[in-house]
Amino acid sequence: MANSVFAGTSMSTARVEFMERTNLVPAEVIAGLNNMSKKLADWTIYGTKVMGGATTKEMFEAKDTTRDSITNLNNAKLEAGQYFLLEKIRVLSAQVEADTDEALASADFDIANSAILNGELEIEVSGKTALPRTSCRVFDKVAEAGDGLCGCYKLANPVMIAPQSLINATIRINSAVASSLEKEAVRIELIGCKVIPA
Repeated sequence: MANSVFAGTSMSTARVEFMERTNLVPAEVIAGLNNMSKKLADWTIYGTKVMGGATTKEMFEAKDTTRDSITNLNNAKLEAGQYFLLEKIRVLSAQVEADTDEALASADFDIANSAILNGELEIEVSGKTALPRTSCRVFDKVAEAGDGLCGCYKLANPVMIAPQSLINATIRINSAVASSLEKEAVRIELIGCKVIPA
């Protein structure tokens, strides 16, 4: 799923939300946006893991490195200089034959299965709560008009994530059903926008 920078004058809701929170970023970032040496890009951070029968799964880990279709986050942190506004979260799942990059990259992700949806997701950014422990049932949604995304949940209050902030996203599953998820892959997407060079 490609990250995209949209041309034209209209702004995505994430970019509008970012501009309403400029007090949360350094003055040099705002100056860069004003003089057009920087711009806002719609962006999706993603991580993909196989549950492997576990009751908890960290979707981003310090040992992770960017791998196409698996994750685009190194060391569970944003790169230096990148400010990201998290507006939406998406959780999907798919059956895979094995816990390999090839199997994960070719998986057909869709609305998460019931065992995942009956679990919980919690997201912390540098130790601060971005999403408290929440039922994954909020991701039990078909694609809606406007964004065309299934399994998506919009935050009531978008969260600004600073460069080099550690992102922890923990999926928790009931131990009674964990063994049924031995070959279930989960994909989490953090959707919003970030500052990039123009």
